[in-house]
Amino acid sequence: MVSFGELSERLRASTATWTARETPQFLLADDQKNQLLGVVVDEADLATAMAPRASVETPNFAQEVDWRNRNGNHVTPVKNQAGCGSCVSFCVIATIESMASIELGNFLNLSEADLHFCSAHGPNCDGWWPHRAYDECKGRGVVDEACFPYPVDSSGKVNPACAACDDRDDRAIRITESKTINNITERKNWLSNVGPCCAVIRVFDDFFAYGGGVYRHVVDNNPNTPDDVERGLHCVEVIGYSEAEQCWICKNSWGTGWGEQGFIKIGYGEIGIDTDFPFWTARGVTTPDSKLAQALWIHGHSMQIEYPNSITKAWRAGFYIEVEGKPDTKNWFHFAIPTKVIVQDRRLRVGSVMLLMETLSPNAIVRDVHIYDGDTKIAVHNGINIVGNKEFIRFDVPTHPHVRWGIGISIGVTFKNGSGSRVMRFKSAGCDFIE
Repeated sequence: MVSFGELSERLRASTATWTARETPQFLLADDQKNQLLGVVVDEADLATAMAPRASVETPNFAQEVDWRNRNGNHVTPVKNQAGCGSCVSFCVIATIESMASIELGNFLNLSEADLHFCSAHGPNCDGWWPHRAYDECKGRGVVDEACFPYPVDSSGKVNPACAACDDRDDRAIRITESKTINNITERKNWLSNVGPCCAVIRVFDDFFAYGGGVYRHVVDNNPNTPDDVERGLHCVEVIGYSEAEQCWICKNSWGTGWGEQGFIKIGYGEIGIDTDFPFWTARGVTTPDSKLAQALWIHGHSMQIEYPNSITKAWRAGFYIEVEGKPDTKNWFHFAIPTKVIVQDRRLRVGSVMLLMETLSPNAIVRDVHIYDGDTKIAVHNGINIVGNKEFIRFDVPTHPHVRWGIGISIGVTFKNGSGSRVMRFKSAGCDFIE
């Protein structure tokens, strides 16, 4: 373990861009420090998330983003996970709270305890993996803090037991989408245009003493001084970035006595934040008062082709259509969903759209899905790059706008020049409307 004096000397002797402080976390014993870290890696899932994408988004981001001051404050107050490895649940809840503010204008206070102790994770303080936590938020959802407050006593001891309120299921808040981003440009595009993300980092001894500035791990190569060891993996919410300072801006879950009132700036490329791990995203927050009004579906044979001359063959049979594109072409395929915009004197809102489709060849790639209300584009899902038999796929409309005209779905497909066919099948398309 590195003492505070040794760490201060290293920072003075280096070109450090941050300052150290004897925070409450730095003063903990080694085993207590380790209890603050709680990421358990799913190696197979990580490999999939970090695999190179078929295409990379065009840069479309601001020079600086901080969601604490981006058309208002969309970052909820810093919380404290205490001596429990629940950082993944705190990080995931933080992103959902931010997205609820951005999408719905609701400043929510959600229950990390419900997510960590009452879900498939189980009533314990062991670590977790963000993908699993987000799956729980899509399925069973998560409740408000009042339903199940974080069970920590005055001494800081956490009681890892499930004790949610009786009407828990009626109060559950869910998300409709979560995905991983592993490319730097896509990370900044998302943070600039959509909202905060969840990230995993490697934590060294000096991290516990972060007091301010742009954190960059200081490596000491002197064999006569103690090693600054890697303690483990931790999860934080990424709320922005700065091109000028070359850093990510993050919200931690160790209380306001650590860092810059609980926040930290982490240099690009540092401690694995953008090299070893992806960012996880959340979208499509739905609250209990978002009741499903109706779902409308149309058959695939009604799909329209933007560029018929770029199609080799099209078979319309029964309820579906199969198309084969010419090599090295791109095309758009369109569905119009007949929409009642008023139901029982209330204007409907768009919850999500769904597709039943298959790409029957690796040479047919669904790259983009755009959603329209009349001529107005209300949701964009670019770079999704779907290949293979995916069957049912749901795409959220994050802001759940009121329907003014009628819903249209446009699907962008790339047909590659490779061996074999370039066939895909559209079975049906639909839309969930909420009150």
